[in-house]
Amino acid sequence: MIAARFLSYPARILNVSTRRGWLLNVEFKTIAIVIALLSIQAQAFCRVDVGASATPTSDFNVNVDGTVTHNPTGLMWKQCHEGLSGSACATGSATTVSWPAALSLATSSAFAGHTDWRLPNRKELESLIDDTCTSPAINATVFPGSVASYTRTGSTVAAEPSTAWVVFFTNGSSNIDLKSSGSDGAVRLVRGGQTFDGPLAGPPILNIDDSNSATQYAAATDGVLLMRYLFGLRGSALTAGALGDAPQRSAAQIETHIAANLLSFDVDNDTQVLPTTDGLMILRRLLGLSGAALTAGAKNSVRSDVDIAAAIDALRP
Repeated sequence: MIAARFLSYPARILNVSTRRGWLLNVEFKTIAIVIALLSIQAQAFCRVDVGASATPTSDFNVNVDGTVTHNPTGLMWKQCHEGLSGSACATGSATTVSWPAALSLATSSAFAGHTDWRLPNRKELESLIDDTCTSPAINATVFPGSVASYTRTGSTVAAEPSTAWVVFFTNGSSNIDLKSSGSDGAVRLVRGGQTFDGPLAGPPILNIDDSNSATQYAAATDGVLLMRYLFGLRGSALTAGALGDAPQRSAAQIETHIAANLLSFDVDNDTQVLPTTDGLMILRRLLGLSGAALTAGAKNSVRSDVDIAAAIDALRP
């Protein structure tokens, strides 16, 4: 599944990091595909001829509760990826999930007695890169058992809100990935600094008419507008009687908004956005339904009820 993403979306994989000669541009894509196929947790290979590491062990405090404090930033990290545990992070297997499910994992975590865990933003996750090492490009003394693959961030790509940044810890590069991709990524949680209530939250995609808080994310407005659009209605037929309080978008702007974010509405992850599946489940969720009541007769994939609910909730931060 991971390799499928790299093969299917070559134009979306951006080699934005050129740390100490690890990337070879064109060759990187081939290497990335091979390594992603392996999905390995590997012994890091570190060079001693390229200067000091940017993340020396002395920069970290490894706490007894399974957390790590990064002294230069003050951020507290979970030492292990989600799904791994133990002093060497050797118990279990790394959990790999979609972007919406990763957000849900973070907000529901109470690890070490803390309830403010979140996905790191791109810069925060990049601050863990050890650019003297590869496979994984991280301080393996501080973060043992790290996955030498890509790890999700909470950062949406501004120009493409249906995508988010991932950090590829095989070599420390940063790439973009479709939020609704069938391929899943590893998760490393952080706390401190910004929160989901701040800039890390995704864009309010499901506030389709861009109305005020009284009717933001409402079934009678946003849900109806999406359903009508998916059934092919446009112009005044799309918006009649379905706009919320003080809407900021015209019918034409609503059409543009839905079209630009259409991929994000594929909440059951079947590569289609249909009124009788995705549209219906989004409408049900806006009405407060969850579990089997949310998906009954409308789910067109093997994605779980929990993941579908998380995918919808990520559209209304």
